[in-house]
Amino acid sequence: MIGCVPDRDRIVRISGMVVLGSGTLCPIPFLHPQYPERSVSVSISASGDINILYGGEITLDHGCINVYTAEH
Repeated sequence: MIGCVPDRDRIVRISGMVVLGSGTLCPIPFLHPQYPERSVSVSISASGDINILYGGEITLDHGCINVYTAEH
């Protein structure tokens, strides 16, 4: 888990970049059209826990994610 949002229903946008183990910079989400095992995406659970998911052929080195929520 890399973070938590108190109310995931208020999320309006997610952006971010990660550096893969190979040194390649990829946006979040990144889904390779021909090789789904080479992908980086985000999962947000019902509790608000944020996880970065990535394919088996890559490793994550570092990066950041921004979650924007609507104001009430």
